[in-house]
Amino acid sequence: VFWEIPENTFGTCQVKFQSESIPERNGKSAFFTIHKIPIIELSVNHPNNLIHTDTTFSIDYNKIDDNYLYDTYSLFVSKDKGISWEFIKTLTIETNAGNLELKAPISETDSCLYRVLDGINGNSSDITDYISFRNFPATPICQVTNDPSTKKNLIKWSKPESDYISEYIIFRETDTAEVYEEIGRVDKNSPGEYIDVSSKSEQRAYRYCLSYVDSEGMIYPFSAPHQTIHLSAYKSNVSGYNLTWSPYIGDNIQYYTIYRGSSLANLSAIATLSGNNSSYTDLNAPTGTVFYQVSASGLSDCSGGDFNSSSNIAGESALGIIEETNNESFTHYPN
Repeated sequence: VFWEIPENTFGTCQVKFQSESIPERNGKSAFFTIHKIPIIELSVNHPNNLIHTDTTFSIDYNKIDDNYLYDTYSLFVSKDKGISWEFIKTLTIETNAGNLELKAPISETDSCLYRVLDGINGNSSDITDYISFRNFPATPICQVTNDPSTKKNLIKWSKPESDYISEYIIFRETDTAEVYEEIGRVDKNSPGEYIDVSSKSEQRAYRYCLSYVDSEGMIYPFSAPHQTIHLSAYKSNVSGYNLTWSPYIGDNIQYYTIYRGSSLANLSAIATLSGNNSSYTDLNAPTGTVFYQVSASGLSDCSGGDFNSSSNIAGESALGIIEETNNESFTHYPN
């Protein structure tokens, strides 16, 4: 006798057989348990499901298996949009959430699917969305710095040769950490730089990432982020000025150079600190208007030269307060 179990039937059960004409003739089975078929879901945690060839990547899984019935699964791959499947390996999935570490194929393909089947009867299964494996180049940001002519942030990058690159896309972090928005695009034949005209370098630091898009509109993975230096200068309690700055992010900074001048045109170096520092007190500052700037130096090669990134220019005059030098008393509000 075959019995098709209804979809929502589960729990402790017993089957009873009886004669239709003589109901007293009946028999009961032993108690048994019907479990819900576990559900497993796969997702590819990569932007646009785009993965570099010959790298290690992961597929996330979420399994609804309250009774932990299924822990053995088989993994398959299809390179022809699901027409045929190739067995990869047997998996032991003991937790209800996690990820599967896999090796990407060496050759390029835009039609890969991955599937898991439980090792009992194949009822618990799922298939990923299409995955594209491409041998695309990395486009790291070279540096972000304060442009001396515009006083805006300048983003510079290297330009690899690749048919995948149609336009470069510049992204800036929003007010939410790790959330970026597009702020501009640069044609692949133009110089590898972009000025963020909406930046206010005297007010805060900014973090940027770089990507590019191909002729079909596919956006490629972000580069590692780079963040500008934001410098603040204020009078110390004793004499001179206290300087603090946000460290440069995105390169291995070897040292910072402190510049000082009475105008924007005559800044000169007054101190050098290791890349582990982010503050300095100028005890011998001259009287009158004073300006400061910090420059970060690293080992990376940037556009044919050594890495160097400059902060905004900070000082009393930049804050709108010109120092009073006579001996008469005065008051100023706000102080």
